[in-house]
Order: sequence, then structure tokens, then C-alpha cells
Amino acid sequence: MQLILNRTYHPNSTTGKILYEGKQLSFSLELPWKDNQEGISCLPEAEYELAKRYSKKHGWHLILKGTYPRELCLIHEANYVRQLRGCIAPVTTLDGTETGWRSGKACEIIENLVFPALERGEKVTLKIQHEK
Repeated sequence: MQLILNRTYHPNSTTGKILYEGKQLSFSLELPWKDNQEGISCLPEAEYELAKRYSKKHGWHLILKGTYPRELCLIHEANYVRQLRGCIAPVTTLDGTETGWRSGKACEIIENLVFPALERGEKVTLKIQHEK
């Protein structure tokens, strides 16, 4: 299974659309591109394998594998770019370039698709690319 994240870059953020088989699942919020610097930049465009992960802070969520030298690049709930440190926040709607709404609902949509596939042993990837 492959999800696609089509990005648009802005001075203070990165917005996008997360798609599966051509259908939009959600919008997304990320930090702006700042040369992959940990904590202040979004990840480079590439294809990343996804895995299920649990933490006290975020509960069950997704982690992107193969992000070395960066660690703990996650897909988790957040409605504001200022809440992010290099992770991806799915959101239901965008309000400008730094705010989104109903992130919990957007995460639920993605997790309801991805978690069962992972539990069946399927490989799930997220391909991040510039929106064409």
C-alpha cells in the first residue's frame, strides 16, 4: 500500500494533501523546508515505510522509518504548525498555511486505512513529493 503526500512549500510552513489511490484522505501541515534540520524542517521528499507506534503523548500513531539521521518523525494530531518539530499532521481542513482543523478526525481516517494493512503484514509507504 502506498500513500502519497503532495506538498506545497510556504515561507513558514508546508501544506499538502495525503492521497490513497488518487483519493484525498486529508490535508497536511508540516514545518517549512530548512535543509532537513532536526526540529525546524520538514523531511526531504522521498518514500518512507510506515510503522505503527504507541507513546503516552500521542497514543497510537504512525512513525516514518528510514529518516536517519533524524529520529521520531511521526504522523500525529496537531492543528498548528507551531505544535510540530518535524512531524506530519493530517488535518481535515486548512485555514491558511499554518493552521488546520479536526486533526484527530483526519488521523483517524488514515489510521483506519493503514493500521489494518500493517496488522496483516503488508508493507505501507508514504511517498512525499512536490505537488505538480
